[in-house]
Amino acid sequence: MKTNCYFLALSLGTSADRETNTTTLFSLVETVQPSLRDGEALDAQIGLPYDVAAIWKVHPEEHETEFEAQLVVTPEEDEATDLVRSPILVISTVGFERVRLCVHGVRFPTAAGHYALRVDSRLLGEQNWQRQRAMWIVQVFPATQMAPPQEEPTSIVLKNLT
Repeated sequence: MKTNCYFLALSLGTSADRETNTTTLFSLVETVQPSLRDGEALDAQIGLPYDVAAIWKVHPEEHETEFEAQLVVTPEEDEATDLVRSPILVISTVGFERVRLCVHGVRFPTAAGHYALRVDSRLLGEQNWQRQRAMWIVQVFPATQMAPPQEEPTSIVLKNLT
């Protein structure tokens, strides 16, 4: 596959403007600290409510094709060890020189450490995935225990002051 991903980022939100063909990322995310409710166990992975934005430069020979992409989380210094893989996404390049992908929600390990969000892609129908060079580093801090929610009063007694 000659088409390559040259941009990858994690943010609180994204917006695409159809008139100007621009994408805006809101509040880039570089650190995460999972929060657990009282008694909740720490799982190996946590779903995060963030957006992932990726942009590919389409190679001229691949303008009329479709390809598959998969988000991958690895340890920052170990590209070969996949800790989390997203579902496979199919992307069409028909008529485009650049292709954007915006996905809401991504899973990350909950163990403290530095992780790399990466993307693998392949032409539709191919067997082997190609790891793209673009990556986004995220530091996960140790999970914190959230205080139990405060109970709301169920009734209010008003005193007559006269």
